[in-house]
Order: sequence, then C-alpha cells, then structure tokens
Amino acid sequence: MTKSTRLVQNLTLLVFVLYALVPVYLVFLAAIRSEADLFSGPLTLSWPINFTNFGRIWNEAGFATYFINSVITAVSVTILVLLTAPLAGFAFAKLRFPARKSCSRYSWPASWCRRLR
Repeated sequence: MTKSTRLVQNLTLLVFVLYALVPVYLVFLAAIRSEADLFSGPLTLSWPINFTNFGRIWNEAGFATYFINSVITAVSVTILVLLTAPLAGFAFAKLRFPARKSCSRYSWPASWCRRLR
C-alpha cells in the first residue's frame, strides 16, 4: 500500500470519526451548560461546569423510572441470550436436522463464519 492511498484512507476515516463524534460532543456540551450559556457560544466549553441539569432530569422528568426499566430490559435480554445462544450453537454444530442448512444460510453470523474458511 502506497503512502498516498494510506493517507486517503486515514483522511476518510477521520471524516467518518468526526461525523460520528461531533454530535456526541454537542450533546455533552448541552448537558453540562446552563440554559443561558447554551446559546451564547454553542461550541465552547463554559466555566464553571453545570451538573444541575442531570439532577433536574433525574427528578423532574422521571428519568429514574426510565433507567430502571432499561436496566431490567438489558439484564433480562442478556440472561436470555446467554441461556439460548450456546444451545443454538450446539444444535447448528453437532445436530443434523432438516432445516439446518437453510437456517444457517439465512443467519448473518453463520454466513459470515462460512466466508472465513
């Protein structure tokens, strides 16, 4: 690979990284600024940093309920996946059943693993 193609690849990667991270930066800035500071200089970091927005969201908007619901959902889905994925993996690897080929053909991870061989 030549230096010019490497440079083009790195610049392209940098553009995509900025495209992904700039909105995260803007949301972070909006979260730590007061309402008055938010429109004064939208891209600058204000001082002192204001963490009262997090407390306001937690208390006034009912974020605690949403957070608990998210934790319950994430934990239950993780447990279900940890219980069922090994069983499905064993079935696809060791057992012979009629729809085995068609199921693995249309499964993205299975088709990805086939390409590695």
